[in-house]
Amino acid sequence: MIKKIIVMTILLFLIGCVIEPREEIQKENVNDTQIQAGEVIVKESAVEEKSVDIRRCNDGTLYNECSVQKPYYCLDGNIIKKASVCGCPKNQIASYENCVSAFEITPFEQTFTYTLNGRENSISLTVYKELNDFLSAKPRKYYCNPECPSSREIEMKYIDNTEQKPYMKKLVSKIKSKTSDKKEQARIAIALVQRIPYADTERRNNALTGRYPYEVLFDNRGVCGEKSLLLAFLLREIGYGVSLFHYPEEKHMTVGLKCPLEYSYQESGYCFIETVEPIIPTYIPSKYVDIGSLDSDPEIIQVSEGKTFDISEEYSDARELKRINSIGLVLQPKDYAIWRDLMKKYGIYVRGRLFFR
Repeated sequence: MIKKIIVMTILLFLIGCVIEPREEIQKENVNDTQIQAGEVIVKESAVEEKSVDIRRCNDGTLYNECSVQKPYYCLDGNIIKKASVCGCPKNQIASYENCVSAFEITPFEQTFTYTLNGRENSISLTVYKELNDFLSAKPRKYYCNPECPSSREIEMKYIDNTEQKPYMKKLVSKIKSKTSDKKEQARIAIALVQRIPYADTERRNNALTGRYPYEVLFDNRGVCGEKSLLLAFLLREIGYGVSLFHYPEEKHMTVGLKCPLEYSYQESGYCFIETVEPIIPTYIPSKYVDIGSLDSDPEIIQVSEGKTFDISEEYSDARELKRINSIGLVLQPKDYAIWRDLMKKYGIYVRGRLFFR
């Protein structure tokens, strides 16, 4: 019995010699830290980290680094332009340390004339070769993958191009500067686009490319569809409801201006506005060169919602001109006087020149 007690004592001593050092190691591992709810809490005995002073400019940019807004750079607490280091935004290029538009390298002035209430006036606009070249290089093809784009998607791609929009709005601003009357602004836009020369040479040589509205302004010429897209943009920005009348069979396009139903084309709610040459709004020519009359029903492509234009004055003038034109070449003095006044009021061409010139 005494032997068993001695053996048990020896075993316990040996076991104690093995376990105790492991407990000491565990204590050493947590000597400077305590584990509480999964977080490490540093005791006072731990070495404290030194705070680092991170220096930034007011916009949050670190010292000696580029801002997220190119070409700005943080130098000694000041934001400066440094295009040589930080680069420029899309469609801009470096000029010394500044960024300038890549579309505004070669400017020149275009002048657009118009007739409003019998008085001729003009608007000058600075246009740029680089923007025109950029738009000219854009592909004109559309692919069906698997569905084909709608007519509206195709036309709106030309009207809503983001690169041309700010430059087109400059023309809108110049139109608005002529008068605060929205109706008069719309009349200026219509007359101005009608006076842009028709691109007859390209049409006859089958060299039509489908210009963007800005290209029409740059070239100061365009065909029916191109000029219609330009006018649609201007009228929309002025605030009116706009559509396009597309005649696939006749290969023709005009603008539809939102108007009272009784004056509208085919009770569509939009009045017929020809853009090829100066002509009274709502007047529909009986025949066109090369295409004859517009016999088919057009596809109506809505461009925008907007204000309704009170076109009663133009509608009355158009009916009067239709009546006089139906008489023939010989007019009575009274009818001739009415015809002459209408030609002057709208700046309508006669034999290739403005009647009142």
